[in-house]
Amino acid sequence: MVDNLTDFNVTDVFLKGRLAAQEGQIIWKAPVKTIPDTVLSRVNTGPLSEKTFALPLTGRQVRVIRLVPNDLLTEEDIRPVVTSDGLFDAARNPGLVKLAVIERHHATGNRGLAILSGYIREDARMDGAVAVTVAHDSHNLIIAGGSDADMLTAAEALRCTGGGMVVVKKGRVEALLALPVAGLMTTETAEVFIEKQAAFYAKLRSLFDFAEGIDPVMTMAFTALPVIPAVRLTDMGLFDVTRFAFTTVEV
Repeated sequence: MVDNLTDFNVTDVFLKGRLAAQEGQIIWKAPVKTIPDTVLSRVNTGPLSEKTFALPLTGRQVRVIRLVPNDLLTEEDIRPVVTSDGLFDAARNPGLVKLAVIERHHATGNRGLAILSGYIREDARMDGAVAVTVAHDSHNLIIAGGSDADMLTAAEALRCTGGGMVVVKKGRVEALLALPVAGLMTTETAEVFIEKQAAFYAKLRSLFDFAEGIDPVMTMAFTALPVIPAVRLTDMGLFDVTRFAFTTVEV
């Protein structure tokens, strides 16, 4: 139920005819169910190294996935970037980060790399990485970062926990929110998890200069969904949704 048709503030939530939550407080307790081992620890990427995240560029003009504030849409930008030894270097490109999507279910070795703008402020640099295993709809491992080393550290952290969300800064794991059930869900109660999630987000937002109108986790998670315009990244590469075809990072 909602208290008005303008703000749509939820006051009551019913589940199968029973009042489950009221005024933001959980009333009905879900029964505890046994979780099969087959759905635990689902981060099966195969071997990873810093080279996994290397993005070679021969020219200077590239396609960039530009996030749209407060929206799931993205735009395609064509812009020059600075490289180091023939590789994209986020540290030399303020406002840009590297984006990686790595297949995590069958250890195929598939991985897509792209460049993302609008995730951090235009004048900022990201001296770390954020990684999650919530990445609609295939829910592969998705990582945004400013250095290959930090992106690798983030990937390995989630592989050890069986999935979830992690933030790394300068080689150090600063916060980790485990989602051990298929890398998507928790085994803890809603009350406990909500507190941990709030602490994770607070730490995450304190470490990097994120752009306005961007959710550091969910906005990134939807960049891997190849059905929403205009450009997305999958484990198979950069995808142009408008043409419904794969494309290249370099123009």
